Amino acid sequence: MALMVLGTTSAFAGDSAPLKSILAAKSYAEAANLLKSNLSQLANAEEKAKAYNKLVDLALQKVADEDNKKVMAGIAISAKDAPSVDDAGLYQALYNAFESAYQCETYDQQPNAKGKVAPKFHKKNQDRLNNRRLDLINAGVFYQEKENKAEQFKFLDMFVESVEQPLFSDAEKGAVEDNIGNIAFYSAYNALLEKQYAKAEHYATYSLNDSVQSENAYVVLMSAMQNQLSTRQDTLDYAKKLEKMYQENPDKPVLFESLCAAYSSLEDTQALKKLIADKLTKDPKDWAALSYRGQMAQNEKRIDDAIKDFTLARESAPDNAFVAAALGICYMDKARQVEQDEQDSNNRISAATEAKRNELLKQAVVNFEDARKLDTNLDYRRNWAYNLYNCYYVLYGENDARTKELESLQ
Repeated sequence: MALMVLGTTSAFAGDSAPLKSILAAKSYAEAANLLKSNLSQLANAEEKAKAYNKLVDLALQKVADEDNKKVMAGIAISAKDAPSVDDAGLYQALYNAFESAYQCETYDQQPNAKGKVAPKFHKKNQDRLNNRRLDLINAGVFYQEKENKAEQFKFLDMFVESVEQPLFSDAEKGAVEDNIGNIAFYSAYNALLEKQYAKAEHYATYSLNDSVQSENAYVVLMSAMQNQLSTRQDTLDYAKKLEKMYQENPDKPVLFESLCAAYSSLEDTQALKKLIADKLTKDPKDWAALSYRGQMAQNEKRIDDAIKDFTLARESAPDNAFVAAALGICYMDKARQVEQDEQDSNNRISAATEAKRNELLKQAVVNFEDARKLDTNLDYRRNWAYNLYNCYYVLYGENDARTKELESLQ
């Protein structure tokens, strides 16, 4: 009888004192502070779920209050009669609601005393938050207009993460999925800038098939993956991933270029040559493949072959600053080769050799000057600036205005 009474008392025990204090809180801030300091004192997962659900209630009450103010402002006869809307407070409350709902879901899905999973808050929180996920984008736009990038991406990140949250795993699909690719790209790009490479890689995967951001997403993805390489094994694993991705998406230039770079880093010349040959068999005018083949010829001191490949690459990509500078370097290499081959014991060359060298340097200048015009962001300045200065110095002398101007850029 005593055991039966004890069991009955336990089964019908009320909320613990810490939980009661949380449930009695009148504001989100008060409840959040109480929960933070009393979390370990709550009796079980059910109480923790109940406590976090209270936070959701209080956060959404703030959202509802501000929504009502917006409605009243919209129908106010004059601006004087319109209530002031706390947009920042509304969006922060919305953020708090999502954050608390995810915590609630974690505890709500744990087995109860009988070993069964019987969530009490899943459907309720899903119903009241699913349609507000797009408001997280609105919050991002709100802070974008205020030029507050930290807050902007905080809300955009929350939007992207909502797709993976168990709370919405069985929710109705729709507008969220339509927007995820575009928003995920911006979140991935921001994570890349913040050097959160794993996060950038993860977010970028959502945008790979987006009609607008696909190409940009692949660039961010490659950069994020490359920045996580620290050992040779990392690079080997990365190359394996790239091989699979390239096989599945052979039309993505960034995958081809990244795989070429990976093989080069691994000094896997055989794999690199095969990759380039296969690409040029399918597209003989592919500028990236021609450029990589030209670089290989350059490294192997086959300067004439390098000039030929980079010339073809320039024809295919006339606006590419890198290719223009690379062809200029090849002509400089050829000029140096001509000079060295015909120097006598006193390092002198004939007038004919000097004229031949100078013609090659003039060809180099044409390409370096093109590279300079095309390189508006100065991404390849080190490829053309000093080399162009050297060409001017040899052709026109150190006191020439062109030489002096390039000297100031060094």
